[in-house]
Amino acid sequence: MSPEIRGSQTLPLSGIRVLDLSHLLPGPLCTLMLADLGAEVLKIEKNPTGDLNRQIPPFSHGMSSYFMMLNRNKKSLTLDLKSEAGKKHFLKLVKKTDLVVENFRPNVMKRLGLDYAVLSKINPKLIYCAITGYGQKGPWHKAAGHDLNYIAMSGILEGASYPRKKRPMLPTQLADIVGGSLLPAVSILSALHLRGKTKKGCFIDSAMLPGTMVLLMMVLGKFFVTGEELYQEEDRMTGKYPNYTIYQTKEGRAMALAAIEPKFWKEFCRVINKKEFESWIPLTDEPGFPT
Repeated sequence: MSPEIRGSQTLPLSGIRVLDLSHLLPGPLCTLMLADLGAEVLKIEKNPTGDLNRQIPPFSHGMSSYFMMLNRNKKSLTLDLKSEAGKKHFLKLVKKTDLVVENFRPNVMKRLGLDYAVLSKINPKLIYCAITGYGQKGPWHKAAGHDLNYIAMSGILEGASYPRKKRPMLPTQLADIVGGSLLPAVSILSALHLRGKTKKGCFIDSAMLPGTMVLLMMVLGKFFVTGEELYQEEDRMTGKYPNYTIYQTKEGRAMALAAIEPKFWKEFCRVINKKEFESWIPLTDEPGFPT
């Protein structure tokens, strides 16, 4: 799943130790990427239930396939962080770790006495990444949430439903993957690079809702320039032009066509023997349309 790294026998994060307190998808996918890059990831779960992912079917040899996909390449440990013994053991691990990743709601770790303010005194070089839905501050920071909440509030669901106006249930967790995994991973790698210069750790506040809005760069750019309501009409990304849309075939199947560049559209018209279709798309009548 991670890019192949050539020219070196040592993975880039070899020697980096990670304590992973996260569960479900945001967080575990982030630390999986770090593990694939060579980090030593120790997944800490509560006893006796563990990560909820362990209970999600289908199962193979008694283990959830969902859990195995997200937690391969990791070590595992159960700790009760509410007990004094569990806290003591966790603090001992923190002294020798580089990174802590958690995706609890704000103040959960503070109530346990294990927040960044406490841990950074034990290990000043510690990088602490807190993945939440809405960030550590603000009117929504205490609210619980999941992927569907974030993609609805960000506007992604509205775009996915246009022009049919039927709200779809997307088959993948965009907010969990982008806002809760990819962007935190980038922030962590940046923090590790910065620590190499400053010799100090830092706190990373990674919020999924604003992180998910990176997926709306194209439509938000148009909104900031024109002030027009998002998705009020079809545009080039939602089927306005015949060279970037979905067609139904005579066999009842679907075909996705993404011939944005004119040369590819012309080639498509040639292949289907419809040269007269070439003029169906604009070449230069819209700013920025590729030629």
